[in-house]
Amino acid sequence: DDEATAKSGIKKFNDVEIGQWSTGYINAVADNGYILGYPNGYYMPNNNITYAEMTTIVLRLLGYNSTVLGDNWPFAYMYKTNELSITKGITLNDYDLINRAQTCQLIDNALSETVYGKNEKLLSVVSAIKYSDPIVIKSTDPYMSLASLGINPSNIGSYSIIRDKKAARVSDI
Repeated sequence: DDEATAKSGIKKFNDVEIGQWSTGYINAVADNGYILGYPNGYYMPNNNITYAEMTTIVLRLLGYNSTVLGDNWPFAYMYKTNELSITKGITLNDYDLINRAQTCQLIDNALSETVYGKNEKLLSVVSAIKYSDPIVIKSTDPYMSLASLGINPSNIGSYSIIRDKKAARVSDI
């Protein structure tokens, strides 16, 4: 969050305005080489993502880039993901749109892969990041709904669940 906050006042892409909640995060992933945007200077933040684009992001998380794989995108990237078995269980064409479940499968497959140039698995790299707040994707527990915790879903932020099943902004605790 600190890096995103620091980069929120920079206009890096033609279609990402300063002041949007996502600007700092978009700039951070671009500066770290994970999602570079398009050659025409656009990021297209509202577009759906293709299978080839998502596999490219995952490979970049694993330390691969055009210096390692060359500029033959998406073919070199798709070949590498198949070689590493990151695409196991997913049958899509390169330019098909990828859904959340398929994205999770792709990331799950990648977690056991070795990061390029390092002697450690991606899981150990991301495990080193400490999160103090839970991320709930879906819950069948009626007590865990955002509204029951007093959270307006449009109020973006980090929340901690307190013992009495109330939520408080981390900055308020």
